[in-house]
Amino acid sequence: MIRLGKAGKVWFGAARPGSKRRFLTLARLLCLLALAVAGLFAQVAGFVTNKSANKAQPGVKVTLAQLTETGGITRLSSTATDAQGHFAFQETLNGMYALEAEYQGVTYTHVIPPMLPKDNLQVSVYDTTDAPATLSVEQHIFFLEPGPSQMVVSETYVLVNNTQRTYRNPKLGAIRFYLPPEAKGIVQAAIIGPDQRPVSGEARKLAQANLYEVSHPVPPGESRIDLNYVIPYEGAAGTFRTVNLYENTKTRLVAPAGVQIEGEGLAPLGVEPRTQAQIFGYAGKDLVVKLSGSGMIADASGGANGEGGEAADGDSPQIESIPPAIYGNLKTILIAGGAALLFAFLLLYRKGAGTQEGEGPTRGGTRAG
Repeated sequence: MIRLGKAGKVWFGAARPGSKRRFLTLARLLCLLALAVAGLFAQVAGFVTNKSANKAQPGVKVTLAQLTETGGITRLSSTATDAQGHFAFQETLNGMYALEAEYQGVTYTHVIPPMLPKDNLQVSVYDTTDAPATLSVEQHIFFLEPGPSQMVVSETYVLVNNTQRTYRNPKLGAIRFYLPPEAKGIVQAAIIGPDQRPVSGEARKLAQANLYEVSHPVPPGESRIDLNYVIPYEGAAGTFRTVNLYENTKTRLVAPAGVQIEGEGLAPLGVEPRTQAQIFGYAGKDLVVKLSGSGMIADASGGANGEGGEAADGDSPQIESIPPAIYGNLKTILIAGGAALLFAFLLLYRKGAGTQEGEGPTRGGTRAG
């Protein structure tokens, strides 16, 4: 090829002097760009490890699922781990995703970090056990929110599994609880595991009167089960009666500011500084408290989102309205009531504040005292 250069000079060959250097520079840039794009759309791959045995786990069904902003989930495709516990997917990711690993009848969810490499993901599974000693109920919290004609009751059970096995016992369940007959058998249940992803649960009626259970696998670490129901509350006064099946567990009652509450065995523990919600300790089995007045814990600080209230000083525990996504499907009264604050109330007494005199913070008291 012949090219006519500046000043009438003639160049023989494919390019003028210097163009090769520019070509190489452009090629390098294109390679870097290709690598960057490949990183964004890298293959989703990784390994499943059995933490109970500390080894790779073959034969585990792994499902790639896309998460929605409303808490929904769309399952895209599934595969099985090979002899080395390895799995891989070819889908291009665009949004939030999670991996679901099914092992011994339990599904473990691993949310894929959006900004980190996706070709060496680590997913943990555990062997299961049905031994009741595996699981302990560390705390039981009642939230009472009386209104003009009915009272929203929300209960939270904080569960701890200190072993390296997942507790799974369909016969005994994870918890058993007493449902007041005034609730007419209507109760909502949600389970929040160590991964902090709420899933709906089912409360199953037992043969004994007013007794129910929630059966759900509990992996190692701390989990919780939330219950929500409504009972009548007429004339701005009423009585709440229940049976505390875990009387040896740290039990708390929480009521809105301005609501009068009294009952045998109640021990005032102070107020939460932001919402001024009243907190009581209780020790015993048969719980009977009389209430007068009405109020919502979410409104105690000036708004359901805490607007209008001032943050507490120092290290005092605080409450925020951070409802899990599952609660968007509850009845309106439950959304407006205790369900919207269950997650945040578990932050009470994280630093040991508000405990009874002489009672120091414990492993089970890191959430609600």
